[in-house]
Amino acid sequence: MTRPNLRLLTTLALVVSPLLAVFPVIAQADSVQYRQPSVADLVTPVQAAQATLPKFLAHAIDRSGEGIRGTRLLIQLGEAPTTELIWVSPFFLLPEGGFAGHIAGLPVVLTGYIIGQKLPFEEAQIMDWAIYLDDGKIYGDYLLRAQLDQMTPEDAARHSGTLSADPVPAAWK
Repeated sequence: MTRPNLRLLTTLALVVSPLLAVFPVIAQADSVQYRQPSVADLVTPVQAAQATLPKFLAHAIDRSGEGIRGTRLLIQLGEAPTTELIWVSPFFLLPEGGFAGHIAGLPVVLTGYIIGQKLPFEEAQIMDWAIYLDDGKIYGDYLLRAQLDQMTPEDAARHSGTLSADPVPAAWK
């Protein structure tokens, strides 16, 4: 299975993070009040990721409550006005509710965090999800998809080659 360039994906998350400075709670799905970005261009992909999150969680968490190999979640850390998006992987359900995961990239705006650090978080903090399947494609990753037209043609072509045509696997529909 071809793995994406994690350094580039981490860099993209770090570039997007400062843009997402304020996350008022405005969206609701299945009683979870998701936080939303204030940057208009990112509202739609975040809402799409959050709308498909239940399908992702139903297929991406094993019986022990841990995310299966190749999965990750993009969560919002901090409180407005100082927030940042960061990927966590692996992640797992907590017995008392919520999630915990290990930081997969170093935050730029927030201090006091290290790569690999285990953090608790709530479903409302999840902004995006991604899964690498055996077909070598990345599903989910809605923010990356939204940023393709802002990348250099070379970067956009490279990322487009690793992204699935549809962000949700056909078997999940």
